[in-house]
Amino acid sequence: MNKWIILLTLLAFGFAGAAPRKVVLFEQATNASCGPCAASNPRVQQLISQNFGKIVGVRYHAWWPGTDPMYTHNTTDNRSRIQYYGVSGVPTYMIDGSNYGVPGSLDAMTTQMNERLSVPSPVALEAFYHYDPESDTVTVAVSLIAEEALIGENMVLHLALIERMVVFATPPGSNGESEFGDVMRRMYPSGEGLTIGSLDAGTELFYEYKARKHRDWNINDLAAVAFVQNNANKEIINAAISFPTIKVETSDPMVDLLELNNSYVKNYQLPNNYDDTVRVTLFIADLDLPQDWSVSFLENRSDELSLTILPGESAEAAIEIVTGNEAGTVTYKLFAKNEDDPHGYGNSLDYFGFMQSGDVLLVDNDGGANYQLYYTGALNAIHRAYTYVEHGNLKYISDNVRAENFKTVIWHVGWSSPVLTPADVEILTAYLQEGGSLLITGQDIGWDIFNNDGASNFQEAKDFYTNFLDAVYVRDASGINSYTGVPDDIIGDGIAFPLNGIYTKYPDELDSHSALSQPVFYFEGTERIGGLRLDAGFPTFHKAVYLGFSLEQISDPAIRQSIMARSLAFFDSLTLEFITGDINFDGVIEAADAAHILNSRAALENLHPYSAEVANVSADSTISALDAALILQYEAKIITELPYAFDAESYPAATSPLLHYKGFDGEKHIVEMQFNDSQNIFALEGRLEFSPALEYAGALWNGLAESSLASYGFAESAIHFAVAAPEIINLDELSLQVHFKMTEIREDSVSVSLKKLRLNEEASLDDAAHLNFVISSLENPGFPGAFELKALYPNPFNPMTTLTYVLPAVSDLTLQIYNLRGALVESKDWKNHPAGEFSYKWNAAGLPSGIYLIRLSNGHSVKSVKAILLK
Repeated sequence: MNKWIILLTLLAFGFAGAAPRKVVLFEQATNASCGPCAASNPRVQQLISQNFGKIVGVRYHAWWPGTDPMYTHNTTDNRSRIQYYGVSGVPTYMIDGSNYGVPGSLDAMTTQMNERLSVPSPVALEAFYHYDPESDTVTVAVSLIAEEALIGENMVLHLALIERMVVFATPPGSNGESEFGDVMRRMYPSGEGLTIGSLDAGTELFYEYKARKHRDWNINDLAAVAFVQNNANKEIINAAISFPTIKVETSDPMVDLLELNNSYVKNYQLPNNYDDTVRVTLFIADLDLPQDWSVSFLENRSDELSLTILPGESAEAAIEIVTGNEAGTVTYKLFAKNEDDPHGYGNSLDYFGFMQSGDVLLVDNDGGANYQLYYTGALNAIHRAYTYVEHGNLKYISDNVRAENFKTVIWHVGWSSPVLTPADVEILTAYLQEGGSLLITGQDIGWDIFNNDGASNFQEAKDFYTNFLDAVYVRDASGINSYTGVPDDIIGDGIAFPLNGIYTKYPDELDSHSALSQPVFYFEGTERIGGLRLDAGFPTFHKAVYLGFSLEQISDPAIRQSIMARSLAFFDSLTLEFITGDINFDGVIEAADAAHILNSRAALENLHPYSAEVANVSADSTISALDAALILQYEAKIITELPYAFDAESYPAATSPLLHYKGFDGEKHIVEMQFNDSQNIFALEGRLEFSPALEYAGALWNGLAESSLASYGFAESAIHFAVAAPEIINLDELSLQVHFKMTEIREDSVSVSLKKLRLNEEASLDDAAHLNFVISSLENPGFPGAFELKALYPNPFNPMTTLTYVLPAVSDLTLQIYNLRGALVESKDWKNHPAGEFSYKWNAAGLPSGIYLIRLSNGHSVKSVKAILLK
């Protein structure tokens, strides 16, 4: 019997109005006769069993490479889901619909799970399973509530019946496995699921299916798994399982920068949202800490704590970390085991605490070989303080790997693989872009990145190798295992050594990519390169030393210490010549330097602190577009020296900015920013903010003089712009045309606002102009139907107020302001003023207190309002 019911209330199942609990779906294609499946399944099982409730699994059994009774049990549904993903080899796994291929390390899969957990779901799901022994019938059901709108015509609801652990007395296939987790038994209503399409917020769906129990099923170990999938891109929107899962929550940070001889408490909550009592045992697992540190539950000073959580209640637990006299790091996993789960599954949260010592970060990436002792020994011998972190724990402190925290990162690889993961590349790229320094050592770094069999053979790693090390991988195993330092080099001069036999010798031969990097070591008797150093200069100013060998391959500790000390001295040295206005440190002050300043003001690039130090050519407290203008003046010989103190009083800047709607070209809405009545402007900058219903689709400067420079960029949901010129800009001819597309967010009217407008280096205008326009449909924008002058705000005012007005059609517009004697104190005329809603800021700083009459005429009617100026 099938039932599909759309309910109009949000009362059922107790989660109406709450943020939907996000659960990640792990799917896998596997086979009982697949050897690689047997090798990877323990890692998969560990992922699910330690994170049960964050992630749930459904595993499909394939018809190859050999015998598999779990495939023959349900050939139709297994084929349907495996073919849906286009799987051509087993094992293959999918996390939330993304195909990741063969299961890799537990860390990699955990990272993929956590990335999906951070993506909120608009729908709340709850799955149900029940067995009726009288009728020998299995019932599975799912409830769905759209807490927010679910948009997409290809949304499909799936309901799977799984057996959580299928156990055979003897292996049923040829790979030696006899236990199989999360085995898919049935898909309801089929492997194709049920199309639900888009759902409005507040929609609730309920689906139920009943079927006769199959003789092969263990009724006490069955569960229902529900999930919503977007067939357009295979993304899983959310998932749920019928078996009660533990949820572990905390508002405390799970990464801490610790201090010696201190105490830190971490508080955890475990809510029970089910109808039954839940029994939980908490364990402090995988604990690693210095000898004189301690970690324990506050409740019993133990590493284990038992809890009983009644329905609808929440239990609490606290863990105390006590540091001692010894510097180091601490890691643990809080594992909440469900004592009512026959398989011992549970949920967990990881904690990492570290202690920063000095400005050197040593990352131990040697695969557990303990070769880091050669690096710590060298650092200790030269009395250089350092912070040590194992590579597996780097993910916890990735946000702390900043150039402002660590001047140098030492990336010790040894002879391990992978030398770099995608996450590593992301961390190191961001670090070096901030101007950090990297010492990277290992004999197979180039091979692992560029050889097709290498574990780091992906494009981002290749780009990092080329762009940030400025290196070329020539070949592996050069055949020469002794090195000579390059004469007169800051690192290599006078050093010579052979590689020892700590492991097989396969040192990489290198070359410089752009000739910016310099050789440090040659292979003995040749000029073939075995080590490089790089002083990158502008724009990153990062430095790197790349050695195609590792320190543990050098037997003489004095040589290890010399290489370490000289590398750090190279990083610590500063050879730049600081010339005011020379932003890119090429020894010449030119338009390119001005462009870098404008790009920074337009959110297109970040100025390194070195560049920022020479960018303030106006010798005040800020960097602005005016600094770019002064550089252009210097290049044009209008001024003869920098820094130059700009006299703002001699050049009082002013303009009347205007935003107006230019029309719809069939694809995009066009808004133009213009300026009227401009005076003494050499530079301006600001940003355009717009409604969420609008999506930025490009921009174009018009009327830009040949001697001027302009930039614009999109960042932080706004368009940032900056303009500079060596002479006063004719802003009346300059405009910025911005194109917008409509998003899926529906609004009756949308707005664009000009914010933080700064002329030269005067104070910014927070709200310089505003535009509203009405969208009656995506193709037909409409405008208000009446000429209207809205009330001033503020009123009374001092010295500035904003006048908002509405024009139903393009008109010639006149603004006149009179005092009580009838004298005209200000007047403005606009020809062909566009239709829409606009704002005009009136600055009455030069007028006395009193009552003023503001009149606005469009040629057909006159609107007026009184303004009270109080000083």
